[in-house]
Amino acid sequence: MNTEPMAPGSGVLLFATPTQVERKVQAPIVQVLARKAPWQWLHLDHNRPAARQWIREQKELPEDIADALLADRTRPRCTTFDGGLMFIGRGGNLNDQSLPEDMVSIRAWLSADRLVTVVRRRVRAAEDVAKALEAHEPRLVVDCPGELLLMLLTNLIDRMTPIVYETVEELDEVLHALAGEAMTPDRQNLARLRLRILSMRRYMLPLRDAISELRHAPVELLPAAQGEAIANLADRTTRIHEELETLDARAEVARSELAGEEAEKLNRRLYALAIVTAIFLPLSFLTGLLGMNVSGIPFTSQPWAFWVWGAVIVVVFVG
Repeated sequence: MNTEPMAPGSGVLLFATPTQVERKVQAPIVQVLARKAPWQWLHLDHNRPAARQWIREQKELPEDIADALLADRTRPRCTTFDGGLMFIGRGGNLNDQSLPEDMVSIRAWLSADRLVTVVRRRVRAAEDVAKALEAHEPRLVVDCPGELLLMLLTNLIDRMTPIVYETVEELDEVLHALAGEAMTPDRQNLARLRLRILSMRRYMLPLRDAISELRHAPVELLPAAQGEAIANLADRTTRIHEELETLDARAEVARSELAGEEAEKLNRRLYALAIVTAIFLPLSFLTGLLGMNVSGIPFTSQPWAFWVWGAVIVVVFVG
């Protein structure tokens, strides 16, 4: 797992307001937040001590919430506390030299006028949102930081969908290889696909539940008008989870078919070995018996005895 620092010493990966977006800010966090704006988005690097210390020092943040934001391992959840909301989500890992199923975590602290997100690894969904804010599209109007959180979650789900479709296509190739006679499926490839499916299933169901919990957030954090967007996100997450369940069942069928095919090949080889053994075992016994260096073996002094015993061996072999 790559947890190298991504931000400068201040720990600020990104700072955004309705009018500007700044990346890798060098100024201390306190100085950055001193700027007045209708809302602020602070994107922090968990790997920088300055970012972790600033979160610990926030008096309005309960200790257990701060612990969850800074935990090494997280699971999707949504928790409302006095004056704010904590959301922990998971998304596909699209970083270089990483596996998609090694899902990245994004932790968010939402208040009425500020969104603070914390990441340990690069989260491209956050970069997508920053680019959309920089573009200043007329259709994109962000009135509160709660809408920013929904934009982040939407991008997380958007980036999960191609990973699921890619997994479907790869599993289809494995199943076609099992159905055909020319191709032989790769057991390691199938094991890799099953691991990816299980890893993503582990987080999709709690992610759906966490998104559904957003509908109960106070209106000052998430306006009631965002209820439909939250429902759509929860529905998309549910469909991804159901697709992963289907993929898991298909992968299990592929594993069973592959195991059955290998067992059938082994049985055929054992059957051939049994036939060879049935043929040569009597011959081995007979030649071993005649090859003993003891007296009493019939016709050992007769010149024609070799041809007689040779004929006997041929008869046994044919029989």
